[in-house]
Amino acid sequence: MRHQILNKNPHILLRIFFILMLLASLRIFSFNAIDVKIFQYFELLLLGILALLCILNTKKVRGSFSKNFGFIVLFTFTASVPAYFFHGQSFFLSFFISRVILYIFIYKFLHIYNFKVDFVLKVLFYIGWIWAAIMIIQAYTFPNIWFVIKDLDIDLVLERSRGEVLRLNIEDVRYGVLLLFSLAFLTINNLTNYTKIFYLIIIAVAIFLTGTRQIIFTCILLLIIMYLNKNKNRFDKQIINFIMLLPIFFLISIFIFPYFTSLVTKSNEDFNMQYVRILEAKFYIFEYWPKNNAFFAYLFGNGWEHGRSDYGLEIHNNHWKSMGFYREDIGILGAFNTFGFMYVVSIIAFFNKILKLNFSRSTIFIKYFFLFLTLTYFTGSNFFTDNDVIPIIACLAFVVDKNVINKKYLHK
Repeated sequence: MRHQILNKNPHILLRIFFILMLLASLRIFSFNAIDVKIFQYFELLLLGILALLCILNTKKVRGSFSKNFGFIVLFTFTASVPAYFFHGQSFFLSFFISRVILYIFIYKFLHIYNFKVDFVLKVLFYIGWIWAAIMIIQAYTFPNIWFVIKDLDIDLVLERSRGEVLRLNIEDVRYGVLLLFSLAFLTINNLTNYTKIFYLIIIAVAIFLTGTRQIIFTCILLLIIMYLNKNKNRFDKQIINFIMLLPIFFLISIFIFPYFTSLVTKSNEDFNMQYVRILEAKFYIFEYWPKNNAFFAYLFGNGWEHGRSDYGLEIHNNHWKSMGFYREDIGILGAFNTFGFMYVVSIIAFFNKILKLNFSRSTIFIKYFFLFLTLTYFTGSNFFTDNDVIPIIACLAFVVDKNVINKKYLHK
């Protein structure tokens, strides 16, 4: 009887609500025909319902990551204290800008209503396929575009392009990366499954079209590691097979060489930009702190700025426009300046915990996904402030919980 209850699908309305939450976090794949304020109001409504469903439900959740997420939420909101005392930003504005962390309640929501793991993964994969389709289609329909991560005109899109790659990024590439690792694992273990290989190529092309170097090259690195670790007992044979496949990779690279050339060339041109990131890190780690009671700020940060506060205007005018410094460019190092040491320790503890787990072969792609997040955490945004990334982290933490607790292999 208990087994039947655990495997019963939640109510259809709960499943629809779950899907709506994910789509809202993505702004429906950055659909630019709807004003962002409408998305914000819709997001507030859904987050309010999510919080009520989780808080008012007295069911105890035995999630492995409940405490980890609890500390991350706590230290996200405690950053409102230094934002108020050091920068004069109201608690209301701090809480409003911090609202996206409430997406982490998806983790508890999935546990409370006993969502099936297969359903959760299918939703994530379907979102990944829709994202890939939009990326590829818009590469051919440009300049007619309907989904774009920023409100850019045609000239700005062309300015951001890298050679032939337009970089029409939409929210969110991480769904594509998850799908990539899942398909790669299935393909590596069955190289005669040409359908899976075809799907893998499609999703790889979509990721390449982002033109984001750290994402593309991190994916390539992890795919190589995945292949070499396919069977540790036959590691030598894996090396030989990899060398034998190099001519095929070379032939494929001939067709996409102009695109890779544009990325590498742009990388050389952007060497100064990488130097700027070093200056950003130096500035936010050592210099941008309040003069009075700096130790408190080291622990709990400067606070998360809202664009309408004096603090937000200071960041926008003095840092972004004058110096060209962005805390969002240096990932977890920027998070230290915003939320403090305790927050960073909580995030490190979460990643350390999830990466040390023993994954089944059917879910090892999830471990590679979190490795991907870890490797890109120093060159991008803070994932726990991204409305489009927090839900996927919450969903995968739930999947890991079910895999570890129930000892079930999820895929065949």
